[in-house]
Amino acid sequence: MEIMRDRFLEVQYGHYEPAFFRMHIAIKEKIEHIDKLSPAAFATLIHEYVHFIQDVTTLYGLGNIYNTVEFIKYATNQIYTEGQSFTVPIMPDTSTFNGSMISFSSELERITLGSTSAHDNVRLLHGVKKYVPIQQHLDMKKMFVWELKVNGDTKFGAFNYQFGAGCIMESMAYILEKKLSGVDEDLPDLPYNSAKLVADKIYKGFSHNPLRLLALCDISLNCSNPAKAFTDLLIEWKHRNIKPHNARELYDDFYKHDYLFSEETPVRVTKKIVKFYDEFTQYVKIARESLHSYFRPKETTNEDDFTIQMSLLNQWINEIMDSALKWRKDYPSFIIDLAEGGQDNNTSLVALYNDFGLPFCTNDNDEGCFYHPRIQTKKLQLNIFLAIGQIYRLLKKGKDVPCKLFNYCKKCEVDKTGDITPNESCYAPWNRDNDDKLCPYAMLWKHWNLTGRKPKFLD
Repeated sequence: MEIMRDRFLEVQYGHYEPAFFRMHIAIKEKIEHIDKLSPAAFATLIHEYVHFIQDVTTLYGLGNIYNTVEFIKYATNQIYTEGQSFTVPIMPDTSTFNGSMISFSSELERITLGSTSAHDNVRLLHGVKKYVPIQQHLDMKKMFVWELKVNGDTKFGAFNYQFGAGCIMESMAYILEKKLSGVDEDLPDLPYNSAKLVADKIYKGFSHNPLRLLALCDISLNCSNPAKAFTDLLIEWKHRNIKPHNARELYDDFYKHDYLFSEETPVRVTKKIVKFYDEFTQYVKIARESLHSYFRPKETTNEDDFTIQMSLLNQWINEIMDSALKWRKDYPSFIIDLAEGGQDNNTSLVALYNDFGLPFCTNDNDEGCFYHPRIQTKKLQLNIFLAIGQIYRLLKKGKDVPCKLFNYCKKCEVDKTGDITPNESCYAPWNRDNDDKLCPYAMLWKHWNLTGRKPKFLD
C-alpha cells in the first residue's frame, strides 16, 4: 500500500497518476456504468476521481502539470544533442538556467510532496516547523516543512514523517470516499488520516466537523506549499477563534483576502500580492498551453487519423481546463457541496461528472474506458496520456520497460476494439516508431522527433 515515489497516488485497490490523467481500479467489474459498481468498487473510484479533480482544480495540481511538461521538453531537447543513443535517466544540467530551473522545480516538488508511505496505529507525539536547505537557486535557499514525530507500526519505535501535499491529497480523498460511498474502508493512519492528526494537534476540536477539515485540505492545495498553508491557516484560525459550523465560511475567509504568491523569474524569486482567482486563472492558462505542446499536428487542416487524434486531445484539454475555471469561479466551495450531497442522488457529483467526465480508467481485466459529455467519439484516445507517463518515467527514472499498455492493447486486439498488434517490440516500445500502425507510445516517440533514437540504461 505504499505510495510510490514516482508520483502515483494510491489506495489499496487503485491508483491515479498525477499529470497523466489515468486511473486504475483493481476490480473485475466493468467501469463504464459507475452507478452499477459494487459499493467497494465505487468507493475506490471516488477516491481516485478526487485525485483527478485535485489535479486540475488546484494550484498544486496545475503547477505539477506544468513542471512535468517542462521536464519532458527539457529531456527531449537533451536527447537531440546526444545523437541516436542517449543515456537514461536524464539529469538536468544545473550549470544552465533552463536546466537549473528544472532541477530546482523537481526538488521543490519532492519537498512539498512530503512522506507518503503507509503506517497504521499511529500516535502523533508532536509536530515541528522546520526550514530545510534546498539547492541554492535564485533567491530561495530554504523551504518550509512540517515534520511529525510519531509512534506507529514500525519495530524501531518513534520515527519522523513529513506532512506534505501527499498527506493532504490522500486525507481529502479519504474523507470524500467515505462521504459519497458510505463505505468506511479502514485505511492506515498515515497518510489517510494525517490531516486530522495534525489538525487535532494544532487546533483541538477543529476536525470534529469533517467538512471543516475537508475545506482546509482543498484550500491548502490551492497554495504552492500546501503543508505550510495548512498549518499556517490552522494557527491563524485558532488565534482568531474561527471554527464555523458551516465550512463554506472558511472558503469565504480564504477568497476575500489578497494573498502572497511566489513568482520565479530568470534572476530571482519575487513575491506578489494577488487575488486567488486571478492566480488560478493564470495557472490554468499555463497548464493548458503546456499540455497543448504535447500534441501539435503539423497541418491542422489535414483529415488524416493523426491530425484528427491530436486535435481531439487538444479539445479534451480545453474542455477540462474550461471546467476547472468554471467550477472554481462559479462554485468556489463545490467540494463541500459534493460532500454534503451524500450517497444517494448526489446532484453535485452528477453535475461534476457530467462536466469533467471520466479520465482514462482501467480495471484488472485490462479493460479501459473514458467519458466526456462533449467529446463523444471513439476516435479520442486518452490512453495516450498513459504513454506519456511511461516516457516520462523512462527519461526521469530510467525504468518502465516493457510497455504498460501491453495488456490493454492485447485485450483490445482480442476484443477487436483496436488495431494494434502487441509483439516482442513492446518490451522496447521506442522500436515501434516505424510501424505502419503506430501504437500510442510510438506515435508520441515519432511526433516528438525521437524516431530511431534508443535509450541506454545506467546500471
